[in-house]
Amino acid sequence: TKSSPNRNEYNVYITFHSHEPEFDYLKSLEIEEKINQIRWLKRKNAAHFLLSTNDKTVKLWKISEKTKRAEGYNLRDDDGIIRSSNSLTNLRIPVIRPMELMVEATPKRVFANAHA
Repeated sequence: TKSSPNRNEYNVYITFHSHEPEFDYLKSLEIEEKINQIRWLKRKNAAHFLLSTNDKTVKLWKISEKTKRAEGYNLRDDDGIIRSSNSLTNLRIPVIRPMELMVEATPKRVFANAHA
């Protein structure tokens, strides 16, 4: 029998753009938008946190899952267009509704020139 090599399979959890290309004027060097390292941090709540680094910058990211959304804001109509506060005739309480799972990456801190 032919044994297959032990391979790990990974599913894509989220895709996002972490670093932009930039120029280091002190070193006269262009910094690529590549990621050199990713480190997942220990979980403290429902969200995931990770650090991403390129040649110059370290970024802290919050990766969160959203399954609910608020509807019925007072200053926005059903299409999301902002209404004038003068046109309000009654006060509505927003309602939480379920939605399809959305995974979102939010930058929490940027440590520019954090390492060389």
